[in-house]
Amino acid sequence: VCSYNRVAVAHATLADLSSLQNGAKEAGTQFVAASANVNMFVIRHDNLTANGADSRLKMIETTLTSLYTEDAGIKKKITAITDQLSTYRKAFGNIVENGKKIEVLVKEMSSLTDAIARDAETIKLSSTADERRILVETESLVSGTQQFVLALSVGVTIIGAVLAMLIGRGIAGPII
Repeated sequence: VCSYNRVAVAHATLADLSSLQNGAKEAGTQFVAASANVNMFVIRHDNLTANGADSRLKMIETTLTSLYTEDAGIKKKITAITDQLSTYRKAFGNIVENGKKIEVLVKEMSSLTDAIARDAETIKLSSTADERRILVETESLVSGTQQFVLALSVGVTIIGAVLAMLIGRGIAGPII
């Protein structure tokens, strides 16, 4: 009876080991797929990739929690891996949430960029109109100044001619 129990325990241990190996292989395969999805999400933020990575991470967690063994050392390692996986999932969730926040901010920035471009165009049009108005005013001022100088020159010439005649008559009058 005692040797039968040893054989049964040995078979149970081998069955546990085989089950653990299969579970570890499955978890490893899932982790490779999850890692690929996470890396793809980091490069290209889309919800489909994020959901795929999260579901893979959940599958790994399910696989790890379904592993059973009597060995306390292996149980401790499985628990540590599960805890690390939980931390990894939380960090990935934070990355996804931050990615969504960044997308919202980028959209806001894009709309602000459009508003700035419209305002810049309005300022450009306004400054062009002001430039034209100032050009017209300047041309009018120059033209008015030219006319004033011409009128002043003609007036001074006429006054000079009249004074020259008066002075000339004043000098010539006592002689005649």
